[in-house]
Amino acid sequence: MLKTVYRISVMYFVSIFLLRLAGKREVAQLEVSELVTSFMVSEIACMPITDPDVPLLDAIVFSLTVIILEILLSKLSLKVPFFKHLVVGKPGFLIVKWELDKEELDKSGVSLSELVSAMRSEGVASLDKINYAVQEPDGKISIIPYKELPEDEVRENGSGLQHMLVSDGRLNKTEMEKFGFSERDVQRILQKKNIKGIKGVFYLGVDDEGGVFVIEK
Repeated sequence: MLKTVYRISVMYFVSIFLLRLAGKREVAQLEVSELVTSFMVSEIACMPITDPDVPLLDAIVFSLTVIILEILLSKLSLKVPFFKHLVVGKPGFLIVKWELDKEELDKSGVSLSELVSAMRSEGVASLDKINYAVQEPDGKISIIPYKELPEDEVRENGSGLQHMLVSDGRLNKTEMEKFGFSERDVQRILQKKNIKGIKGVFYLGVDDEGGVFVIEK
């Protein structure tokens, strides 16, 4: 019995350490790869507990292998857009400027009742009061209501959803295509900010009224 308690204790603390090594997120915010990693580490941690013939060291090595694969995939997805879309997914714009995209709604698997439920949970009374509804890669639906601002404030600070056009020196072609921006448009915006190239930009966001926010590397 004491041997089993010892094995449980070891795998408990090893699992906590390895999952912390992989990264800290709330369960509801886990990406698919992170969820799979959590399940696999949990299953591997049970092996030496349910089967005394499985060495503790083997279970630790197996768990560490899964965590290393998760970390490598996470790093790769930051550098290669293809892997990012494959592992993380892309946001789905369900409502854009008050217009419901039925095709996107169907493709994302979100029902109208789910969209209305998300709308009510954000305190929005009706669909025509929604400026944007976005299904995030983690499945959550973000609701951005329309807010009427004074003209001076709109002119000074911009208004509406800020579209990420550049992320860590790379063009975000998903949002560029969705909102009608070309690479030439991005270059023109950067020239106005006296920034020479896309590679030197960490973040570039442009909102619906043309307001620009840039963070250089």
